Amino acid sequence: MSGYSHTFHACEDFESSDASYFFRLGLPIFGNPYQCLHSVLLVKLSTATEEAVNCGNGVEDLDASDFKSARDGTMTSMTQQHKPNYDSIELSKSYMDPVIGRSSSPSLAAHVYSNGKVQTNRSMTGNGLICSAFLANIDEHKYASVWIFGKSYNLPPWSVSILPDCENVAFNTAHLRQAEQACLPHQVAMQAEVSLEVRSNIVSVFSWRLFLVGAQTSVFTFESGSPSHSSRHKPSLLLPGVDGSYFSSTWWTSKEIIGTWGGESFATQGILEHLNVTKDTSDYLWYTTSVNISDEDVGFWSSKGVLPALKIDQIRDVARVFVNGELAGSQVGHWVSLKQPVQFVQGLNKLTLLSEIVGLQNYGAFLEKDGAGFRGQVKLTGLPNGDIDLTHSVWTYQVGLKGEFSMIYAPEKQACAEWSGMQIDDILSPFTWYKTMFDAPKGTDPVAIYLGSMGKGQAWVNGHLIGRYWSLVAPESGCSSSCNYPGAYSESKCQSNCGMPTQSWYHIPREWLQESDNLLVLFEETGGDPSKISLEVHYTKTICSRISESYYPPLSAWSRLTSGRVLVDTIAPELRLRCDDGHLITKITFASYGTPSGGCQNFSEGKCHASSTLALVSEACVGNNECAISVSNDVFGDPCRGVLKDLAVEAECSLSSATKEPRDEM
Repeated sequence: MSGYSHTFHACEDFESSDASYFFRLGLPIFGNPYQCLHSVLLVKLSTATEEAVNCGNGVEDLDASDFKSARDGTMTSMTQQHKPNYDSIELSKSYMDPVIGRSSSPSLAAHVYSNGKVQTNRSMTGNGLICSAFLANIDEHKYASVWIFGKSYNLPPWSVSILPDCENVAFNTAHLRQAEQACLPHQVAMQAEVSLEVRSNIVSVFSWRLFLVGAQTSVFTFESGSPSHSSRHKPSLLLPGVDGSYFSSTWWTSKEIIGTWGGESFATQGILEHLNVTKDTSDYLWYTTSVNISDEDVGFWSSKGVLPALKIDQIRDVARVFVNGELAGSQVGHWVSLKQPVQFVQGLNKLTLLSEIVGLQNYGAFLEKDGAGFRGQVKLTGLPNGDIDLTHSVWTYQVGLKGEFSMIYAPEKQACAEWSGMQIDDILSPFTWYKTMFDAPKGTDPVAIYLGSMGKGQAWVNGHLIGRYWSLVAPESGCSSSCNYPGAYSESKCQSNCGMPTQSWYHIPREWLQESDNLLVLFEETGGDPSKISLEVHYTKTICSRISESYYPPLSAWSRLTSGRVLVDTIAPELRLRCDDGHLITKITFASYGTPSGGCQNFSEGKCHASSTLALVSEACVGNNECAISVSNDVFGDPCRGVLKDLAVEAECSLSSATKEPRDEM
């Protein structure tokens, strides 16, 4: 494996090559290298960590589909992956006075904080100083060996090591790169691995001890209820007449008005920018104008067997075209062109354009200038007497939807809309409001609603907006079987879920639900089938972890002092398991200390195995919500001398009897 060795030296030897490197990063040179290195380190600390856990699913998905909430007492997948880093910084931040920043290589950076003068070529042991250090290797491919504080530290590519005491490494960001194992897509109705099991074969490459980190893998189980729920609560679709469904047997619908509906509509000449008109009060902005079509025009199109087309130079994010109230077509994209055939009748025709945004840009240079809506020319082509330029015509503008501004999604506003029972023709109907009532699943487990049968729109529960939904299918191509995170981020890196819907399940916070008579309202833009919507709960049934002797000690070890020093090297790593709040570890289904193989739900014993493992782990964990076991020969004995050993455990969680609700009578 390629690599190089480097020694940090005096701050005044900071070389001009470093300055050019900082300019390449786009960072300013502040006149003193400490500040510059601080900036580089903060950038690299964040990017190396964030890119290591980017699963390619989009940040928008987190609030709606990451069911592990703070209420559950456990970490979301991304939070758990970041947590060791955050905790390590917490250990260091109390000393945060910059003292030394140094590097003589464009790929290395260091930042040292202390309450006194630090001799970086000497050990920190016994000098009485409080000191913390961050060491960064920004090279995307090569390992680096760094000599500082009287010892050597290895830095994997594109990583930062955190030394809370300028001696022991508490964390290195590179070891989150195995997180993609937990980001492999699963159908969420079956199971989803949401945290990570960190493994690496780097240990064999180096002669010194290389610590890694590990975390619990949780396998979510989706059911109509927790194990203690009544058998009458079966997973069910929202089909009328299905006995025992959470939902009412009745759906109601209401049609949204296309174009101007009143309120504060106004007319002006020309095409206005979307965000300047809506002021972020709605995703939707209607543009309406009139087009007069002659007999000659209709005859020309009929004789040629063609249709005229509406052309718009650029649109963002979504544009829909209506002619006389009927949807003609749509376009989606970031400043892409639109060409839509349209069918007019003789006489005056109403042409309505709907501009939609799917969120606001919140990063990037000059983001305030990007805007939304339409740019360039808007014209009709294919007429016998030439094109008609509509760019400077008089357009009537209407912000938002009538149902949206009438708040017909709120329980107290149901009289503001004309609701009627859903008919067959209402299914797959665009620009339609749907509503129904449902009972909340019993228990305290998180609730999810399946909207994969719908197209694009928004959903509310008891007046609370769940968020936008969009059953958009990702492209078939662009995903790879392997992934390499180091290096600058790009949207095409480490993509997954090709050919799959971007999201189908959405979280409903328990706090928004009442025992019965909950109101679900959806606004559907493109057409969907609400009869196939289902409601389910989830809980973590299986938890796994695999920790090696070579892993980092727990961060709690930093509070254990001996003669004023932290003796991290003498503390064994720990395997920790935890069920959801209100659930207990009821069974250890696998436990092996030695050389186990496989992964979560597929562990098997290796040639080296401590026979007492299952009994010892069961004693420590069964009956508890969480447990911790030291990974060392002191606990399990040494089943195979001279061999690096792992502890692998798989356990089952069940609802605690103290929180179980009584079963319903059948």
